[in-house]
Amino acid sequence: MKNIKDKTIQARVSEEEKSEILKRVHIGVSLSEFIVSTLLERPIVKGEIPRADPELIRLISKMSNNLNQSTKALHKRQIPEYEYLTHISILIEQLHNLIESQEVEGEKLWY
Repeated sequence: MKNIKDKTIQARVSEEEKSEILKRVHIGVSLSEFIVSTLLERPIVKGEIPRADPELIRLISKMSNNLNQSTKALHKRQIPEYEYLTHISILIEQLHNLIESQEVEGEKLWY
């Protein structure tokens, strides 16, 4: 029989306390799982972290390299500012389109 969790407990915390709590939450574990496991002194079981698509990583890395090269060229006065800004605009649009095309469990990453 599945353990149905349909009850809510609320607590008031300061901004600093909230920040500290959120820092302690492990990747792959929900805040609810973390709090219940900690308060009931149960071991925290991490969920599976989704693997990144190697092609996506390669494309983002390539875009980052292009941005870095353009910035260096601007700083050395090898390209004019308008050309740099045009290049940045193109990279932002490409990144937006790339992220928009990705889905995690059927949900878009970019809105």
